[in-house]
Amino acid sequence: MQEPLLFSEKQKCLQSLVVILLMWIWILIPQLSLFGNTYTLPLWFFLFFIGYSLLFVILYFRSRLITSIGQDGIKVSSRKKSEYYPWDEIKELSIIKYNPLRYGGWGATRKREYTLFTASGDRAVQLVLTDGRKVIIGTRKPDEINSVLGKINHRNEIST
Repeated sequence: MQEPLLFSEKQKCLQSLVVILLMWIWILIPQLSLFGNTYTLPLWFFLFFIGYSLLFVILYFRSRLITSIGQDGIKVSSRKKSEYYPWDEIKELSIIKYNPLRYGGWGATRKREYTLFTASGDRAVQLVLTDGRKVIIGTRKPDEINSVLGKINHRNEIST
């Protein structure tokens, strides 16, 4: 997709940091003697947990979801994969509200029925391709995407 971009959005994957924080609380509370508990975890476990947590945080700080819309189509890039969908392969397009837990959370996932690209939130652009596959692309700017798509003569195919 070399044409000038009409829309571009970069999202960071921050839900994992909440998981890390909860894991740290779960590990550290028993270590404190605030509740009269004198049990402590072995040092090797604690060091392993710190290393794993740091690796997890580094990987997810580097993760991004980039959505680009141009005159020729939509491009989606994540840490795992990059996909391009030209307009002539898109049969239907809609802005949807979805449940991330129904689709397995956030991230880039390919299933038989759909391909999912999400980083945060519960709003997305859903593409139905000419071969029947669905592509769900998470967005934090659904109104801007709707406006841009209306400008490039795909307005009659958009539903919200």
